[in-house]
Order: sequence, then structure tokens, then C-alpha cells
Amino acid sequence: MLVLAAGFTACSNSPLAWKLLYGQFDTLMSREFLSFADFDAAQEFEIKLAVDDTVRWHRQQELPRYADAIRELQQRILTKPAQPQDLDWLFETLTSIGRRFEERSPLLQLIPVLAELDDRQIGQIAAHLDDEFEESRREREKEADQDPAEHSAKGLKKFFKRLGLNINPVQKERLIASLERRRMTQEARETIWRQWADKLLIVLNGRQSTGFVKRFEDHYFARLTLMESSAPEAWRHDQQLFKELLLDLFQSMDADQIESMQEGLDRVKNVALELAAG
Repeated sequence: MLVLAAGFTACSNSPLAWKLLYGQFDTLMSREFLSFADFDAAQEFEIKLAVDDTVRWHRQQELPRYADAIRELQQRILTKPAQPQDLDWLFETLTSIGRRFEERSPLLQLIPVLAELDDRQIGQIAAHLDDEFEESRREREKEADQDPAEHSAKGLKKFFKRLGLNINPVQKERLIASLERRRMTQEARETIWRQWADKLLIVLNGRQSTGFVKRFEDHYFARLTLMESSAPEAWRHDQQLFKELLLDLFQSMDADQIESMQEGLDRVKNVALELAAG
């Protein structure tokens, strides 16, 4: 899902671009894991093996499911006026997609490798996390003069363009008006993730003690409900807000937009099926 989402916002929305990007899935994921610390040859081999296994599963099992989900999405929002239950279905489907991927993450296969990391490598992981948060802070500072709602609406407009939907100025203004009511700020999200990262380091520092596997798995899967459990009121508010703004967007599409989005989703669906077959 992450690779397809990245493809939607890439410089090109052609099927060939998505195929080429997906072809780099294993390389990109391995590179991300390997960037956290200096791993020895045996550890690097185990990381690449786990990544390859996950990518193979994703291609064979998940991409056909994506195609089915796209097909149903087309039926729900492009052949008839969208209804609130259609957005409930969409959010439940995306949650299920994310959960299946998390449950099959290479990281879970690599717990034995994590248990054998030395203190130097744990220090490198801590430094890497600090760098990530620092980079995020710098990005926020660069965007400090931008209206958050307008910035988010611009991102949504770009995302939907990759799906064949060109959002018109009126629709964009309505998106901005809705997004101005968001309660979960970027700073709040990063504070929550910082707390999760700090707890992760505590768990990793106890890697040689009894019960490490369960502690790591419990903390890892806590990511799935992190925002919801840390800021439940803001999370529920923003989730409902996004359902409402997407429902408004889908209900406001004219005939040309519907036709264009139908074609765009067909392209994505066909790419998923071709990749799964290959």
C-alpha cells in the first residue's frame, strides 16, 4: 500500500512508473532497514531475506485484494451517489490493509536479529531516530508560514489527481474549510510518536532479558492504535471529519470527473493485477 501510495504522488502517474516503482519495493525497504545501524554481513543477509519474503507475500496475496477493493470502491462511489456507509467501508478496508501489512512486516521476522544487536548498534538506532525527528522539525519550520489546512488540501488534490480526479477550485475550497476543523496537530502527532520511539529504545535495551519477544511485539502493534489511544477525542473527531469531507467530495463530482476517476482507478487496478501475475 505504501508503494502504491508513493506512486500516486510520484512525478508521473503512468502505469509504467508505478510498475518501475513497485519493482524497487524490496530495495527501498531493505535500504530503509539498513539505514538504522551498521549491520554485519549475517544481519544484513537476514534483513534482505525477511524483506524479500514480505514483498513476495505482498505481490501474490495483497495486490489482488487491492484490485478487488478498487473494484468495489468504483461501484460504491462512481456508479451511484456515495453514502456515509461507503466511507465507513473505505476506512475499514484501509485499516485492514494496513493491519495485514503490519502483521507481515519483516521487522517481526527480525526479532532474533534485534535480540543480538550490540550496544553500539542500539546507539546508532537511537541517533537515527533523533535525526528523523530533527528532520521533521526542520520541515515544519519551513512550512510554518503555510496554512496547514491549505497545505493538506493541496496534498489531497495531488493524490486524487493520480487517481484521475481533478479537484476543481470550489471543491478545493470546501476541503480547506473542512480541514481547518482538524484537532490533531502535527506537533501533537510527533510528540506521541516521540514517546513511542523512546519506549521502543527501552524495549530494545532489555533485549537480552526474558520476555523480550512479547514486549517487542506488544509495543510494535501498539502503533496500530497509537493516535486513537493517545488522543482519542481528537482522533475520533478527525476521522469523522475526513469521512465527511470525502463524502462531500465524492457526492460533488460531475459526470466528467466520474468518468476520469473511473479511468484512473482502472489503470491502478490493472497495474495491481499485472504485478500480482508477474
